[in-house]
Amino acid sequence: MLFSGIETNLFVKKALYNNWNSNKSRLLKRGWRGLPNYSWHYLRGVDLLHADFGWERKELEEVAVSSSSFPEFADAFFQKPLKLTGAHQWIEKTPANSACFRFFLREFKGGKIIHMTRNPYDTVRSLTGRGYTLYYAVGIYLLNTSAAIALKDHPQSLTVKYEDLVSDPETELRKVCRFLEVRYNDQMLKPPGAEANFETRLKGWKYDEMEEVKKGSVGRFFELPVEEQYAISSALDMTLINDHGKKLCNNQIENIRQICRRLDYDYLKPPKGDARALHNLLSQQRRKNRIFRMSKACSKAIWHPLSLVKPV
Repeated sequence: MLFSGIETNLFVKKALYNNWNSNKSRLLKRGWRGLPNYSWHYLRGVDLLHADFGWERKELEEVAVSSSSFPEFADAFFQKPLKLTGAHQWIEKTPANSACFRFFLREFKGGKIIHMTRNPYDTVRSLTGRGYTLYYAVGIYLLNTSAAIALKDHPQSLTVKYEDLVSDPETELRKVCRFLEVRYNDQMLKPPGAEANFETRLKGWKYDEMEEVKKGSVGRFFELPVEEQYAISSALDMTLINDHGKKLCNNQIENIRQICRRLDYDYLKPPKGDARALHNLLSQQRRKNRIFRMSKACSKAIWHPLSLVKPV
């Protein structure tokens, strides 16, 4: 009944919510002319021409031009894969969507959002394992999570904990189905037994998406050597969401303690370590991140959303 597909980055473009008619001509552009993500993730452009969606470029450009609003285009875009698969509802799962949750709910009447959250220490460990710098990984967690928490109590929002989902998948999936008004089926938790036409196991992951649900990735932070545990927990402690970041997230949350409190995760006080060396590393990564964004004309190079606390 549900169709998703690859991460499109379509719903992370603030410009499409604010002024669809002025920006729809840039929808399929990449590079300098591509629409930038509103979130911490730097990306220009969208990915709407994957084979799963069934569209040709010229055909999709015509649909964009003829659509008078963002929701009208999105419904038209997903109608083709829905017809091809026999599904009835569409889902889009780009993680950075959380930055635009509030715009989505404002423009897409009847739309719903699901925030899948995870223990911050396990999440940063997973992101650095995929090749992100420590500073960038911490930024992803703090900013995406803060933006999502801002909509936590909205009636069209559902928060699902990764730890609950992998520990008791049926109970949590039934909750999701009720929220989406979809009938639960036991087959939902069974591996499909077929190969996907996209990568289903990213670098640093323990499991493949096509396997049964398992809980072995809970607590991965504690599998790390002590010095790496120190680096992650201290980096989360040293990095704050500043005033620019609070505006970006539409939330007053500024640190990891507040996020842990709001999502009922244990805050881990960093063990003893070389705080100055870590601060120097994060400062270097922060500087490189700003230079990169400046070279791409990204506004976050100037209105940077994160600040670092100097060790005493």
